[in-house]
Amino acid sequence: MKKVRVLQIMEPIEGGTLSHLRQIVRLLDREKFSVSVIGSPLRNETSGAELEAMRPMLDELHIVPMVRNVSPLRDASCFARIREILKSGSYDVVHTHSSKAGFLGRFAAKTTGIPLVVHTPHVFPFSQNVSPSSRRLYRQLESIASSWCDAMILLTEFQRQLAVSEIACDPAKLRVIPNGVDGEELKGGKSRNDARRDLGLTGVTIAVLSAGRFFPQKGFPHLIRAAARVRKKNPNVVFLLAGDGPERKSLESLAAGQGLGNGFRFLGHVPEMPSLYRAADIVAIPSLWEGMPYVLLEALYFGKPVVVSNVCGTDEIIADDGAGLLVPPGSEDALAEAIEKLAESPDMRERLGKTGLEISAGYDAKMSVREIEKLYLKGLV
Repeated sequence: MKKVRVLQIMEPIEGGTLSHLRQIVRLLDREKFSVSVIGSPLRNETSGAELEAMRPMLDELHIVPMVRNVSPLRDASCFARIREILKSGSYDVVHTHSSKAGFLGRFAAKTTGIPLVVHTPHVFPFSQNVSPSSRRLYRQLESIASSWCDAMILLTEFQRQLAVSEIACDPAKLRVIPNGVDGEELKGGKSRNDARRDLGLTGVTIAVLSAGRFFPQKGFPHLIRAAARVRKKNPNVVFLLAGDGPERKSLESLAAGQGLGNGFRFLGHVPEMPSLYRAADIVAIPSLWEGMPYVLLEALYFGKPVVVSNVCGTDEIIADDGAGLLVPPGSEDALAEAIEKLAESPDMRERLGKTGLEISAGYDAKMSVREIEKLYLKGLV
């Protein structure tokens, strides 16, 4: 049987999009598919290394430096390079991701006669916190680009509705395939007791974990100000923030200005996240916009109650008081109140955590990749 040649094209080699790409590369059935990647090393200092780490699992890896913002000259050069790769690769499927690679990659695929073009926006750019003029421009661009693909994968029903209402995408092209957790990647790590001991957490300490790249999207300033309120009421609550990024200095200054001291700990990049999840009592996700955050799915996998911003379909994963508490994005009062509520109630934390474990069974990375495989094969018939 001739393998289906699949090419993934992605610019933001970081965060959730990187996790998604890794899962496709690792879990796609190699008896049926070959996998190649076009990726950009420019998003952050580790993007190039992340791409190189995938190379042994790929048929081909093409490095095409793409910039995040609109840059006509550089974008034209990237488009020409992507088109050149497509013309020489005999690919059956091109699967693009996010806005920049999605626009350039879909247009290149459309103009080179690729049999099947699939796009995953992850987060629509017009649903982010941007100016009204930028929002109008992004809607127009996404509407144009939607005509260049044969199928679009959305992470939630909310996103599917956005695609229809905001960019007038043909509903027949749309398929909801949620993100999933790869249990193999979350094996290992320390036990809860060992992890808490290493973090200096006592038995009475309630540990609130948050994680992600330090960008405006993640809403960490709101978490810091909410933490100050929580600790005034309950000094046994300690906040752990795993990650790094360009906002680190400003976040550290904000935490110092709020007088949080050792009550709000910046852990930096943590390669062994399973240990942190086990050490935590609550997971807080204060994002201002999201697609489907892996931190949320991983918290449910480890049976942790969550406090999460109600953005872009998170209520489809956890009904309020089901596996966690939903709060309005940017509301520091609501965020603090939800954390206080969970911190004061071990029974509630246990109940929500058990529900989260049950929910997590429906968000399995292998299941998600199998659905993507079916889409690839069905689209080629």
